[in-house]
Amino acid sequence: ASIQLSRIKHQLAYGMAMRELSSYALFDESFLRTLNWQPGETAQVKNPVSENWSRLATSLMPMLFKAVRDNSTENDQLRFFEWGRTWHT
Repeated sequence: ASIQLSRIKHQLAYGMAMRELSSYALFDESFLRTLNWQPGETAQVKNPVSENWSRLATSLMPMLFKAVRDNSTENDQLRFFEWGRTWHT
C-alpha cells in the first residue's frame, strides 16, 4: 500500500504539476472565522496549546482554502492536493 500511495503522490505532484500540502490535524480557528465556517460536531483537545488550535479537523477543505489564499497573489495557477486524515466523533 505504501508503494502504491507513493506512486499516486508522484503522479499528482509531477504528472499533474500539483503541490502536496501537509496540514495540522487541528482546525485553525481564526481562519474558520474568516471563512465563516462552522464544521459542526468536532472532537475537542483536552489541553490545547492554544485556543486557536483546539479542535480536530473533520475536513481538509479549510486548509486547502487557506493555501489558495496564501499563494494566489504570487501565482496565476494553483494545484494542491493533500493526503491527510480527518477526525470524526
